[in-house]
Amino acid sequence: MSKRVFRGQPVMRVHLDEDGDWQAFSGAEPRWFGRPRLLHAAHLLERDPSLACLPALPLGHLATRTEASGTTWQVFQG
Repeated sequence: MSKRVFRGQPVMRVHLDEDGDWQAFSGAEPRWFGRPRLLHAAHLLERDPSLACLPALPLGHLATRTEASGTTWQVFQG
């Protein structure tokens, strides 16, 4: 996850990279900004239960939402 998400900003974009790793980003940063932080997905769900509505993503795809607690995600090929 990004440093901003690690510090508490809401997850607005999620990318499932080609290695099968999840990347979580706030809405205020470029897609690949800074050094990633590691956190178990369960801790992200504790912070934001709306992430449970994230659709299944194929490798290399990206999901975005427009509201911090929104449950509607748009999926794009990476």
